[in-house]
Amino acid sequence: MMTLYVANFADDTDDFELEALFAQYGEVIHCRLARHHRTQAALGYAFVSFDAPYDAERAERELNGFRWNGRILQVRPAEAKKS
Repeated sequence: MMTLYVANFADDTDDFELEALFAQYGEVIHCRLARHHRTQAALGYAFVSFDAPYDAERAERELNGFRWNGRILQVRPAEAKKS
């Protein structure tokens, strides 16, 4: 499994749209837009996890810098949480 950090998408993007975009590159096993814990407002970034690392790497190559819904996407491997 490999997870990508995705940022700079349109404010009205939802989980389903983002997952559909990334699913073109392989099996997405999880897609989650980060939201404020109280207001549920989108925070402007998301995490997309792929079953196969090579699918995630291909999505990163193809979608980082890609113009989608008027915005230039930023896509890179997610960093592990620090404990």
